[in-house]
Amino acid sequence: MPECRVYVLSSHPLFAEGLASILAHDRHNGVRVVGSGQSLQRCAGEIVALRPDVILCDTEVLRHLEGDESAWLHRLRVVEVDLRESQFRIDRSQTRTMRNGNDLIDAVACKGTPV
Repeated sequence: MPECRVYVLSSHPLFAEGLASILAHDRHNGVRVVGSGQSLQRCAGEIVALRPDVILCDTEVLRHLEGDESAWLHRLRVVEVDLRESQFRIDRSQTRTMRNGNDLIDAVACKGTPV
């Protein structure tokens, strides 16, 4: 299985640490966290340099973006976690219910059946 490189982006450091921990829990899932940060504006250069396959972020990060700030982000796969609704969105289109960490791993690793 090819490795899926993930950058965790969250406005809440504890949340980011939890997401990274879930993804790192099983080293055989094909997912590797390559970096993390709290805001897209501050981390854009690092994200471009690290070239992750997926950006995993919370809804707060995307809510505060202006149109031009995130134009380049649409070239990447984005998995947005919404804890209030217990769901995640993939590339702003597919919405899935998040039952456990395995659902999150499957979404990030591009596994599972598309909605």
